[in-house]
Amino acid sequence: MKKVAIGVLALLIAVTARVGMSQTVVSGVLTGTVTDHTGASVPNVKVTLKTVATGARRTTTTNASGAYRADLPPGSYVVTAEAAGFTASENTASVSPELATIVDIRLTPIGGPEMELDDWYPGLRMYPFPHWPK
Repeated sequence: MKKVAIGVLALLIAVTARVGMSQTVVSGVLTGTVTDHTGASVPNVKVTLKTVATGARRTTTTNASGAYRADLPPGSYVVTAEAAGFTASENTASVSPELATIVDIRLTPIGGPEMELDDWYPGLRMYPFPHWPK
């Protein structure tokens, strides 16, 4: 009888351990860097991660280097970045189990990127009035 009880107990432990292992949630990582139109990193950007399937949202903020990271369940996401002085940027991403998905985001200043006249007219020289070249 003792051997049967030990055998049943061992079986229960094995089944319980297997059930516990099958309930493990495996996540992936969504990470990236937010930069402006010049390539400079943008800190303190609100990054919203919305699950396409359920509409559930999660929000994170970029660090001083403009980087963000979120551990997420596998699935498709809409990634939105918002910061004062910039137009919002929206991207899509697919997160896979135990993998890192990189979504780098470039923000554009409100009103568009600033351009220097020299970008349009290379070699253009400007002189303050009334000091014209002789």
